[in-house]
Amino acid sequence: MPQPLTRRPWSELPGEPAGPRARQVRERIDLAQTRLHHPSTDEATAAAVRLRGDLLARGATRVDLVPVGWDDQPTRAPGSASDATKDAEDEAVVDVLLGGLSSNPRIAELYHAWLCPVDASFPGVGGHYLRVHQDLAGDGRASVVVGVSALSDLDAAVERLLGHLDGGTTLAQVHDVQVSEQCRAGHPWFDPEDAVHDGFREAAREAYRTQTHRGATPYLSHAGDMLAATGDRRFAQLYLDIAQDMVLDTADWQPDQWGRWGFDADFQAARVISSWHAIADSVWFTDEDRARIAGHLVAYLGNSEDQWQGHRDSPYPARQNHFTFAALGLMFAALLLGPVHRLARTEQWWEMVDECFTPMLTAGKSCEDCEAYGWHTFGHVIRYALLRPVTDYFDDGACARVLDRSVVTMDNLGGQVPYGDAAAHRGSFSEMEFWRCAGWVLDDPRWAAVVDKKLAAVGDAGNGAVTGIAGVLHHYDRVEGSDLSGLSDHLGLAVLELDEGYCQTYADVDPVPDAGFDKISLRTGFDPEDSYLLLDGIDNGSHGHRDIGAILRYTSRDRIWLEDAEYDKVAANFHNTVLIARDGLTGPRRPYAELGEVTTIADRGCGSIEVARCRVPDQSGADWDRTVIGLGRHGVAVVDRVTARQAGDYEVTALWRTVGQTRLEGDRWTIVMGEQDLPIHTVVVSDGRRRRREINEDYVSYRPVWRDYPWAEESETVLQDTTTRHLEPGESVAYVHLIADGDQRDNAWIAVDTAGTVIGRVGDGELRLDPADPSRTTWTPVEHWQIEAGPGPVLPLGDLIATSDGDRVQLWRDGTSVLDFAATAPISALAAGPDDSIVVGQHDGIVELYGLDGTRRWRFDFDAHMGHQARVNALTVGAFASGPVILVGTESCHVHVLTQQGEQLWQHEVIHACAAVAAADLDGDGEDEVYAITEYWTWHGLDSSGTPRFSVRGKESEGGRIVLGHRGQAIFGGWDGHLTAYRPDGSEAWDLSVGDVITTVVTDGDDLVVASRAGRLHRVTADGEQLWWQARPVEAMVATGGGVAVASGRSLSWLDSGGRTVRSVPLSSEAVALWSTAEGVVVHDRRGVVSGPFS
Repeated sequence: MPQPLTRRPWSELPGEPAGPRARQVRERIDLAQTRLHHPSTDEATAAAVRLRGDLLARGATRVDLVPVGWDDQPTRAPGSASDATKDAEDEAVVDVLLGGLSSNPRIAELYHAWLCPVDASFPGVGGHYLRVHQDLAGDGRASVVVGVSALSDLDAAVERLLGHLDGGTTLAQVHDVQVSEQCRAGHPWFDPEDAVHDGFREAAREAYRTQTHRGATPYLSHAGDMLAATGDRRFAQLYLDIAQDMVLDTADWQPDQWGRWGFDADFQAARVISSWHAIADSVWFTDEDRARIAGHLVAYLGNSEDQWQGHRDSPYPARQNHFTFAALGLMFAALLLGPVHRLARTEQWWEMVDECFTPMLTAGKSCEDCEAYGWHTFGHVIRYALLRPVTDYFDDGACARVLDRSVVTMDNLGGQVPYGDAAAHRGSFSEMEFWRCAGWVLDDPRWAAVVDKKLAAVGDAGNGAVTGIAGVLHHYDRVEGSDLSGLSDHLGLAVLELDEGYCQTYADVDPVPDAGFDKISLRTGFDPEDSYLLLDGIDNGSHGHRDIGAILRYTSRDRIWLEDAEYDKVAANFHNTVLIARDGLTGPRRPYAELGEVTTIADRGCGSIEVARCRVPDQSGADWDRTVIGLGRHGVAVVDRVTARQAGDYEVTALWRTVGQTRLEGDRWTIVMGEQDLPIHTVVVSDGRRRRREINEDYVSYRPVWRDYPWAEESETVLQDTTTRHLEPGESVAYVHLIADGDQRDNAWIAVDTAGTVIGRVGDGELRLDPADPSRTTWTPVEHWQIEAGPGPVLPLGDLIATSDGDRVQLWRDGTSVLDFAATAPISALAAGPDDSIVVGQHDGIVELYGLDGTRRWRFDFDAHMGHQARVNALTVGAFASGPVILVGTESCHVHVLTQQGEQLWQHEVIHACAAVAAADLDGDGEDEVYAITEYWTWHGLDSSGTPRFSVRGKESEGGRIVLGHRGQAIFGGWDGHLTAYRPDGSEAWDLSVGDVITTVVTDGDDLVVASRAGRLHRVTADGEQLWWQARPVEAMVATGGGVAVASGRSLSWLDSGGRTVRSVPLSSEAVALWSTAEGVVVHDRRGVVSGPFS
């Protein structure tokens, strides 16, 4: 006889037995008449044949062999298995079930009801689970489970069972479990002495007293599960102690809002009922224990009835998890307690259960727009379909539809994106109950691959928690042959449609748009290194957030770059979204976004472009269009365009949120997580005042959502990008954001050209995007070379490019280095010399001439003067009657004229540092004059002998850097904004004031094109008449013949003679110089990079 448990006398405790009938449990059962339900494999059949022979030898009169399996059925849905004897009612016949979850459908039926935990993991390879069950269905019959994880262990398990027989065919109430070491290692709580059970009984009482979620109920069900799994007397004692404590504690309940068994205690009802039913026939319990514990549980089910009634008016047909939690508990009561104890409420319970679950059998979404709570509902639905049973739920595609929809909202880290009231940055993984079960039932490699990915993502947490809503057992076997390639239709752009039942649920208060959607995803793959974006289309729903149009998640390179997933931060201002205020106030939000154009733009050399646009209409008096543009592994462009319906003063704020480190540098906001970073570039395509700032925001103190994320900072960082302007109806503010990803992200950028087109560099291509019509976006290869030239001067030489860095000169052809040589000193200026040579102006008063083979031909030295250092500032080449000459303008206040052999013809002091020199034959005598502009005092014209022709000063102040000869005139551009033309004799021809420093002047035909620091561009005739002007900041400019090319910001544009933009291309950085070559324009930028040709 087993050692009895210690207990309080039930006569001293309140309560009544369960009903008119008690659980029928005998001390011994007889196997004289048995049916051996065994898998049809050779090894299982051999074990069953051996057991049959031994029982017959011991005097059994009937032992039937019943092969079982799913007989190549498409699913493992209940009712699809082969077992003709399933419904036989001969009480004398004992059913012996051999195998485990995936090999024996009869064991699977017990498994679905959480009555038998045998699967591929438990008891583990080398273990066994021998269990006699009595009166499970209230029919007085006995059954024996000979459970193994591997069929190769079945023969040893049969041997173990035979050892329990008394010499004949009678068998005690066996509960013999051997758990493998591997299984124990993953489930340390199988040991009653494990630390998790220290003070467990008192912890249960404390949980009830302090209104901890579900009170003492999860402690009770855990103790029951552990007794079922191990048969250990200590767990039986623990269970009985907690059960009797619960009887006493709940008897003293003082009415409150939570109910007699505590806060959400009905959430545990199904687990409490199943765990008791699995152990109620244990040898450790007396008939009185069985009757009184069952009686208390029937009373406890009154709480589920109350919750069911309280939530009966909840949304329909899409159900809410509180309603389904209550109904699930009632289903287990109707299935297990009702038949055993002949409870009068059984039929009523079934009616309540069916009323709750039937509408959800065709649903693709619960009434919750929330990852965590919504999956609880579906976990209950699949349990209902298994146990009612409803085979069509699995066979007709409803179950697979839920899986297929949920892949859209699964990130590439493996979890469901935690939107709505979620409190875990990786997701709650509450979907696992549904996914593990559905994956096993449907036996489909696609879903099996997702389950495997989720199991890898959840890690040890997938084993459950001892007081969690889900149990620590019954996790279903993984399906062999998993294959993610079957989910290829989820790559790229996917639009999750609105669920009809969900929309019907809220139709009375939230009308559905003609073209709504639930979510939009962009995915480059399922690996954590791949990128994934999720955008929300719903703003209503139970446990939902005000996140319509928000980007809920962006992941790549195993990082969660954008912050969301905070339960208590419900309002729109806590999401990656756009806020609109008109006249200082925000308006009500729509329940659904409208789906606009969804298209894929064909690959034009850089990859296809996937575009999805949505609209949130009438948001604070304006329509907000958000378009996501997938650029493959290179990232995503996001276009936000807010168009006024009503006139007003608008503030449009784009919000980005992260838990990582950040750097804000102009239009680039970089998120840093460990060794990885993610730049987000933003430009505004509209007028108005822009304010761009970071703010720090605290986490919610009592929810550790992000605190264990490896790259989370002490607080969140929010980027607020606000544009303020008055809008009339039809006017708009537009943002374009580039989430730059991939291994070329550091070179990515975007800018706005003068036509309002956004251009940029993404990967190896040029991106062109019209914010008003993003579906016309182009992404084409950039056909040019790029040279890391360094910071020194650059010089085009026909098909060569000369670059300099320090004292070194490098020659390039088509982006490939062909020569590298060293000058004497650091280089300050370059010019093309006569006879295929390079003039190299340097510090330390040195000018050298090199051939294109790198050989030095000569050196010329000059001295410092009047406190000015000896450095070459400017070089050019002229033509005298004697031959080619080299003009050298120096910081040391002189112009030197050298022959092509390096001999000085003459020098002239220009008073202060010479900024630029020019050679031009303006008087028509056949040889050039020399013109020089200085940084202070006077500007000069000299003839070929060095004799001064004139000396002039600036109009309003001295200083300038622009001088050239054009149409018989010397043109000087001053720092005072005056463009002044002089005749060869020094008389003034004309003067034009543009108001600020003249930065660039080029000739285009007879005209001059003039840029100034004021950000204006002018076209001027040779007579000084302005033809046109336009607001255009110009960093560099070059004539191209029939027009000019100008660099503005990160854009290179070609203008015709009328100033109209012919075309634009993006640049990687702001230009400092441009040159026109036969192949196109060459650009030298601020980074020291030379690239081209652009045409």
